[in-house]
Amino acid sequence: MNALKANELYDKLLTDMKTKPFSELRKRMTPKRRAQSKTRAKLILLHLALLELQQSLGVVEDDLEKDLGAE
Repeated sequence: MNALKANELYDKLLTDMKTKPFSELRKRMTPKRRAQSKTRAKLILLHLALLELQQSLGVVEDDLEKDLGAE
């Protein structure tokens, strides 16, 4: 298969895909699953904030372990 034909097939695949709004997918989730998803998102955001703080302070994880005595 030549590259042009592969690109055409890929474009057709993308246009044939039916997307759904995230709100619709969320409605289909159970309340428990929605709560788990929300908690996981919060944890990820907290982790990113911690990484940014560590980077801005120039602290690496090894330094933290030594300071906390968790060697």
